[in-house]
Amino acid sequence: MNTETSKSTLSANQWQSFFDVGDHTIRFTASTLSGTERVYVDDQLVCQQLSWKLYSEHHFKLDSVPYVLKLFTISLLDYKFRLELHRAGQLIDSDDIAWGAYFKLSGAVAKTFLFGILGGLVAGYFVAATR
Repeated sequence: MNTETSKSTLSANQWQSFFDVGDHTIRFTASTLSGTERVYVDDQLVCQQLSWKLYSEHHFKLDSVPYVLKLFTISLLDYKFRLELHRAGQLIDSDDIAWGAYFKLSGAVAKTFLFGILGGLVAGYFVAATR
């Protein structure tokens, strides 16, 4: 029987995910402002790191069993991320979060913005190259 459950909450500057594993609660927080990621087990901080990467891992032990929380990017344009909880090398639960939905930024707007920046860089390169 799978006793793991999870849920996520999202605010303008912080993501929290909760995983219930047996009698324990694992909480992951990530700040969009500072890039700080923290892992708590039963409200005790067990791991903290600063990360602006597309992928990060947090290693800790619970009841002498190794666990890893893996955070990775699904889509930068849609601001989608996945958090996976692994116990002794096996995936036991995951949460997906889409910040784009919170910020009401559609994929089309993000793509237009990205292509505008890239177009400006290309145009700037050719203008500079011809001088």
